[in-house]
Amino acid sequence: MESVTYRHSTITVHLIVELGQQLKRKPHEVLSPNMKVRSGRFVSGNQVMSGIFSYPNLTVVGDSPEFHDYHQDILLNPKVIFEVLSPGTETFDRTEKFDRYRENLESLTDYVLITQDQPLVEHRHRQANREWATTLVSGIESVLELPSIECRLQLSELYDRVEFPAEQ
Repeated sequence: MESVTYRHSTITVHLIVELGQQLKRKPHEVLSPNMKVRSGRFVSGNQVMSGIFSYPNLTVVGDSPEFHDYHQDILLNPKVIFEVLSPGTETFDRTEKFDRYRENLESLTDYVLITQDQPLVEHRHRQANREWATTLVSGIESVLELPSIECRLQLSELYDRVEFPAEQ
């Protein structure tokens, strides 16, 4: 796991606060970056474990979380997964990690990628026909709509006090 920047950490905390407030008294729960999510197939015969667990930056689960076992440390049914992109993990998050999620998590409705060096969010969402569509939300005054969990995230709140690198 790559170490995170100040911007990355700030955006993650803002995301936790915003979602936490909006999801109070709703049938969804915000889970911290420490919650493991199963993102691949578990082969019990050989105990193949490589690539089957991930640590999203933030996860939202519905009112009936399902777990791998009695330890309740590996979530099986996330609804929304958020990743704050880092230079060292961005390609993996956009490709292989997303492929694992969409192939192995029937419960997943939204995958949200948040850029940390400019106000830009990529929202991948599962449509009724089970295909995935992508919406880009950019600009500090923009709003990300998440109908699946009845939330609206204002980019100005996500990026509050975040200083972007100067253009080179």
